[in-house]
Amino acid sequence: MAVTIKAEINGQEISSATSYCYLYEPLMLNIKEDDKKSLNIFIDLEVIKTDDSKVQVDYLRKFCIYDTNPSVSISVDLMKIAQQYHNSDVYKFSTLSDLLTNGWKATVSEYIYNFKIWSDRDGNIKTVSKLPILGVRDFGKFKPLVNTSNKLTELEYSGTEIKSMFNGYNSIKTTLSTINSINSKPSITIAPPADERCTVEGFIIWKSRLGGWGSWGYEMRTDRNDKSYIGSIDNGFFEVSTYGGGTPYVAANYTGINLNKNITLKSIGVKNKYLYGISGVSTSPCVYFCYPDGRLELMKVSSASVPLDSKISGGDTSINLKSISNSYIKTR
Repeated sequence: MAVTIKAEINGQEISSATSYCYLYEPLMLNIKEDDKKSLNIFIDLEVIKTDDSKVQVDYLRKFCIYDTNPSVSISVDLMKIAQQYHNSDVYKFSTLSDLLTNGWKATVSEYIYNFKIWSDRDGNIKTVSKLPILGVRDFGKFKPLVNTSNKLTELEYSGTEIKSMFNGYNSIKTTLSTINSINSKPSITIAPPADERCTVEGFIIWKSRLGGWGSWGYEMRTDRNDKSYIGSIDNGFFEVSTYGGGTPYVAANYTGINLNKNITLKSIGVKNKYLYGISGVSTSPCVYFCYPDGRLELMKVSSASVPLDSKISGGDTSINLKSISNSYIKTR
């Protein structure tokens, strides 16, 4: 009698040899113990560093415990287990050079997960080893087998080669590495220059839901500061100054002013293949505004317009960004 495992989704790779998958997609595993006296199936979680697979970060024995019925299989989503351990607080980039060095930590998991499956009647461990890509595909893009050929940005899905097209700014390219026993982190590099480069007023970099990093430059830019008053105090008609010789003055009936920066960017006549690539910014979990000196500011997307129409060759696109870091000054 023994524990047996198999993939529930045809084509997904289930083996002890480490392979890629997507962290936020199901990785369904069917587990069965043939021994009718078995009561429990266990999963140990071994955590290995992605950039140095000789280093074991953690080993959690009996991380998951499942009750079983005699000769009845159970269904387990291994990525639900990985999500419990995964640290999503990885978006801490301040400059482009920082992103090039550490951006891989927001592309794949910092850790390789080895799921070790056994039972109370069979101590022989069955191992499934996975390196999750930090992303998710929609149903139309889903393919069970995930490897280094997977496209990590919407621009790549459109069949367009990623190049640096904008003066003063560099686009970035994400490439998965072949998983090996030493270092499996992906590479984040500057894309090669395009034959023609155009001048832009604003440049953004965003984390694609497909796992990689996208970027685009806009020819037009509008900056605006939104002001809001903080606090409310009940004031009379006016008050009298104690240090101005008794002259009346109007006192502030608020305690402070909060300023929030907004940036609107727009491009005219963008080709369809590029519009599809830009469309990823609408659903991105993380968008950075890039300054000419390479500094990055994380901002929220208030709105984005990316028209995708198969019957036309292109269109205009715009995005409105709202600053997360507010400036505050007190008045009372």
